[in-house]
Amino acid sequence: PDIGWSSSDTAVVRVDEQGLATGVGPGTATLTSTGIVNGESHIATARVEVIDAYVTELQLTPVTARVPVGLNQPFVAIATFSDGQSRDVTKAAGLQWRSSDEGSALVSNEAGNKGLATGVAVGEPNIEASGTLNGVSFQASAPLTVTDADATAATVVVCARREPERQVEA
Repeated sequence: PDIGWSSSDTAVVRVDEQGLATGVGPGTATLTSTGIVNGESHIATARVEVIDAYVTELQLTPVTARVPVGLNQPFVAIATFSDGQSRDVTKAAGLQWRSSDEGSALVSNEAGNKGLATGVAVGEPNIEASGTLNGVSFQASAPLTVTDADATAATVVVCARREPERQVEA
């Protein structure tokens, strides 16, 4: 399908060729998609309101975490906005993740894995998330304890094969 996107006011909201809308400034605009599917023309619209909210608080969960060397621990970032709403911003493009000690833990900023910490060596780094929205900076951190990768349990499966009995003649 050939689909096009447009905004009635690009000073309020822009929309890219995949239909991803980005707020630019406060106000209201109409997004329109047009296209031809199976030879038929289609059009759809959506009203979008962009508010001038800013982050008042950022929280990371889990508040504290433990992970063995070589394993992963996902973190989630929840932002509270000036209008009282809260949202999961873990994967937001404007949120950057880092470890206070990359020798003991790394944390991903890659799409699809943002906020995923990996234990590298025994240590106690802080996992940090930070960003800026509408000119207001925000950040939060949570401690991560990276432990030795000790096995605490194991399951052993024993398979035995019985040989057929043989007759021995004397």
